[in-house]
Amino acid sequence: MAALFRLERAQTYEVEVPFVEAFRRTGDAAAFARSYTDFFRAFTEPVLRAAFPAQDPDRLANDVFTRAKRLIRDRPDPYEFHYVGIAALLTRRQAWT
Repeated sequence: MAALFRLERAQTYEVEVPFVEAFRRTGDAAAFARSYTDFFRAFTEPVLRAAFPAQDPDRLANDVFTRAKRLIRDRPDPYEFHYVGIAALLTRRQAWT
């Protein structure tokens, strides 16, 4: 790809996350833990269920996410969350003929 494009500019930026901003404002660790766990449960639960099909998937998922919620609620600092975006401006080089 390097032969096809020239990198004109690249930058990173942090995108505000509503549940993180709410926690910064309120300090409500229980609400933070609920929102954070619901967020990552949305995209990890299907993978968890597929990885352990022989287990009771409802019980397994509930156990995992209940524990995650408790860990985050009891000590939120180690679970800081940052959503970092990357932007790049590429210019197509002249096609080789």
